[in-house]
Formats: sequence, structure tokens, C-alpha cells
Amino acid sequence: MRVRQTALTTDLSGRTRDLSGRTRIPAHARTRDADLVRSRNAGTREQTGGLSDGGPADLLAVCHTHGSGSGRELTADVGRTPTLHSKFDSAEAADREVAHGAGAGRTP
Repeated sequence: MRVRQTALTTDLSGRTRDLSGRTRIPAHARTRDADLVRSRNAGTREQTGGLSDGGPADLLAVCHTHGSGSGRELTADVGRTPTLHSKFDSAEAADREVAHGAGAGRTP
């Protein structure tokens, strides 16, 4: 078996990239996340700030690595803007807000 070594860098968003600029998938964000994306059976995905087991995860990159299972390539552009809501909070912001108001006898 041949092993290929690559130099990796981490950008400010926490994503790990190799020298060619391709996003590297964290080991903990492999098959389970690809199965999640495959189970939705969609042709497009719009996602930012995804987390998997507390670490950043790029679900599109995971799905491209493991195959979408639907026979078509996923793209990041969904081709529309949601009209019933504005921007969602990031996973980190949601965690902070829940932790701030959580606890016995605390009401927001």
C-alpha cells in the first residue's frame, strides 16, 4: 500500500485545506454526514457553518468525497432565496444562546 503525504493548512474559518486549496474533510465528518446528505436526495445544498461532533464540517465536500448516491452532482447554489425567514444563526451562536438561557429555574 502506498501512502501519500500532503501538507495541510487551516484557514481562519477552521477548515483544513491542502496545498492545492481543496478542503480536507475532518475524519469525524465522514460517512455519517454523507449518509445524512444522501438521505435527503436533493440536487442542491445550501449550508454554512455546519458542525459535526463539535468540529466544522463541509457537508458538500463530504458528499463529493463519498458520492451523493443520487447519481447527480450536488451544487452549493440552490437557485432561490427563502422568503419566510431571514438568515439562520450559526451553530456556534445557537449553542451560546441556548447555554446562556439554560438551567433549572431560569426563564429567558
